[in-house]
Amino acid sequence: MAQKKPTPPFAEMINQYWYLTPGIAIFGVLLSALGITLPLPFLAAPGIWGCIIASFLLLGMAFADPRRDLVSMFTPLYAVIFFILPSDIPQELPLMVLFTVTIIILTARLQWRIRKG
Repeated sequence: MAQKKPTPPFAEMINQYWYLTPGIAIFGVLLSALGITLPLPFLAAPGIWGCIIASFLLLGMAFADPRRDLVSMFTPLYAVIFFILPSDIPQELPLMVLFTVTIIILTARLQWRIRKG
């Protein structure tokens, strides 16, 4: 059986406010959708930054779990690859929505694992 690592002291606070992780990503995507719908160019990037911030919050939640969920811990790496590094992938609303859905699923999965065991 795998050895459990000690739980950091900030774990209880992170688990208490777990809903902020998907909330920030959803709020950023909604702001980006509003910026696309209305001609507001300054609202084009909140979805990207919402996904990046939410992925780092998910990293914090995964690090606070004694079992250290590696899938959730690597989401900031994918956020950097998709949203910061230049690539051929268009950084538009569909990518932000799919990344937000992934963050929601991973947050629910991580919270289920924390509550279960």
